[in-house]
Formats: sequence, structure tokens, C-alpha cells
Amino acid sequence: MDFGKCSQVSTNKIISTSENKRTFVIQNQNTHSIRKVKVDGCLVNDKRKRCDYLFEIHEQFTEVIYLELKGCDVKKAIKQLESTMQICSQRHCKSKKSCYVVASRVPKFTTEIQNLKKKFVVKNKVALNIGTTKVEIKIY
Repeated sequence: MDFGKCSQVSTNKIISTSENKRTFVIQNQNTHSIRKVKVDGCLVNDKRKRCDYLFEIHEQFTEVIYLELKGCDVKKAIKQLESTMQICSQRHCKSKKSCYVVASRVPKFTTEIQNLKKKFVVKNKVALNIGTTKVEIKIY
């Protein structure tokens, strides 16, 4: 996997990506080095499930954010995130991880969605965040 070819490093205060009216924004308060990696269609080009992007925070990527920009199939998005974490497991074995799904619409936060999030956390030991249309996070 060629991380260099598929990524951009930035210290900008705002780092964002969007696709089909779904947007993910990182407010990089302290201008840390953040590597934005295009996973789908660049880093992973085969038939394996993969998420859209990942973000490696700091030069030693002490923190990694996995991102899937999705229509409304949250279950499929979760499988894509899990697969990408597995694909990158060696590179990110010491990194703190978090996962985000930005969907065009999410079924109401029913018990099904809550159970999916709980199962994800138990299985992967990683927080799963699900939002609609635009999600903004802050990195300090």
C-alpha cells in the first residue's frame, strides 16, 4: 500500500472532505500535522471492503480517524470501517482510533443503531460516531 501516493499532509486549521453532499470537517486548533489518505480507489484498489478516507493525526500518527461517507446503509458502512481497520492494523497498531459515518440520512437513532454502535465498540475497542450530512470535530 502506497500511503505517500494516496495522501496529502496539512497543518491547516480546517481540513475537510466531502462527497455527494456529505461533509466531514476537522478543526485543527493547534495546526497539527494531519495526513488525509484516500482509501477507496487509491490505497485499496481491490475487491476488499474499504472506507473512503482515513486521517493520521501527528507525524507519528498517534491518532487515526477512519471515515465513511455513505448514503443511508449504516450497516454496510460499519463493515467498510472494520475492514479498513483490519487492512491497516499493522501500521496503526499503536494508534488511538475512532470511526465516523457521515450518512445522507440515518434511520432514527433507534435501538438498532444504538446496538450497532455498542457491538462495534465491544468488537473493535473503537468509538463509532454516526452523523448526517455534515460532521465537525476538533483536534487539540
